[in-house]
Amino acid sequence: MKIARTNRWSAKLAFPRGLTISAPRSLWLLPFAVLPALFADFGGDVSDGVPTEWVMGEVEVMGASLPLHMNARVEKWVSRFSNEQRPAFQRLLEKKGQYEDLIRAELQDRGMPEELVYLAMMESGLSTRAVSSASAVGLWQFMGPTAQQYGLRVDEWVDERRDPVRATAAALTYIEWLHDRFGSWYLAAAAYNAGPGRVDRELRRHAQGRTGDEGLYWEILDHLPR
Repeated sequence: MKIARTNRWSAKLAFPRGLTISAPRSLWLLPFAVLPALFADFGGDVSDGVPTEWVMGEVEVMGASLPLHMNARVEKWVSRFSNEQRPAFQRLLEKKGQYEDLIRAELQDRGMPEELVYLAMMESGLSTRAVSSASAVGLWQFMGPTAQQYGLRVDEWVDERRDPVRATAAALTYIEWLHDRFGSWYLAAAAYNAGPGRVDRELRRHAQGRTGDEGLYWEILDHLPR
């Protein structure tokens, strides 16, 4: 949802102090794509590296609702997250318990993929105190106008973007709307960060305006904001 970009590369995402994950800004959704494999299926233990059967194509992760696309780019990041950046991800794994159950329960109630909990993880490190350089705030990194559009109070006395219950309900309502618009959870996640207008433009330019296919994310990834 943080539309403004000041740098092509980011040394860290909006994670809590002491938790640094290096990644190009335009590739922030790649961690979202591989986190279910790193954390859900293997419980954070990926010391053996990338499984050999995950070489290319779409694979199923046990218990996952979203398809996991394994290609050379994802394979590189899986390797990076399971090796040189493993300590940072282990700390993130240890932190996720505080709000994970709340988010998963809301996702289950709405019939949404539980992997979307990793979107909040990548947005804020699951910290209600996270603030981005673009002034996005809270667990779901809402910008002020969008937060108010989805019913959150944001004024000089109260900022409900920091309320994990209300912010989660608002964020998932927004993501549901984005999914209805694009027919893809990955595109909805991309639009959550870059804005639906930008995703619309890139789909028209690079995917013949198609929607409704999770694989379309990979066709426009390189054209999303850096």
